[in-house]
Amino acid sequence: MRTGRPKEKLTLEEKFWTFVNKKGINDCWNWKGNHFKQGYGRMYHHSTKEGKAHRLSYMINTGEIPEGVLVCHTCNNKSCVNPKHLYVGTNDDNMRDLANSGILKGEKNPASKLTVFEVLRIRRIYAKRGKNTYELSKQYNVSQILISQIIRGVSWKHVGGPLKQSTPGKRLTNKEVIEMRELYQKGSNTHELAIKFDRYDSTIERVVFGKTHKNLSGPIALIKRKEKQ
Repeated sequence: MRTGRPKEKLTLEEKFWTFVNKKGINDCWNWKGNHFKQGYGRMYHHSTKEGKAHRLSYMINTGEIPEGVLVCHTCNNKSCVNPKHLYVGTNDDNMRDLANSGILKGEKNPASKLTVFEVLRIRRIYAKRGKNTYELSKQYNVSQILISQIIRGVSWKHVGGPLKQSTPGKRLTNKEVIEMRELYQKGSNTHELAIKFDRYDSTIERVVFGKTHKNLSGPIALIKRKEKQ
């Protein structure tokens, strides 16, 4: 028959820290214990009904969790319990963090302002030197940073990787110069012509306004019209 003092139960805090892989103050502190299917750490203690490790971390290190709110990760690492990476917020806050992390791809991302078709067109226009990142940001009403990330393959990775602009090759033929001028007169803008002929916008402008190829026939624009943005 066993005798002696009964084994003392660990407090919530004591038990919690036995499962934490604690690293640098700004690093993720991953949970070493069991996990829920969603990826969150799992731990049960007789003193609380809460079982998710990141929520327990917030309770231990910060305080009570207000009713009806979530404990969100700034690092988007569900296994992390570093209190510096946790904050209380709404479901919208949580979805916004996921969106910024790139975990939710493309149009499935509720914060996305672009469609797959638009992203593909942005990449194609840029590759053909139709517009620069600033012009594309204005056209699609998004930040220039986002356009740059799309071009570099940082954002919308599932659509394609880093892009390189095409390098215009041979000199324009007389036929191409005349066709450019005619198309411009019929309503095509310089951006569209730059894509069609694989040239810089500035090259197209010099052609249609007669600053180059002055000896060739074909209609020359006298007044620069306002291009569509």
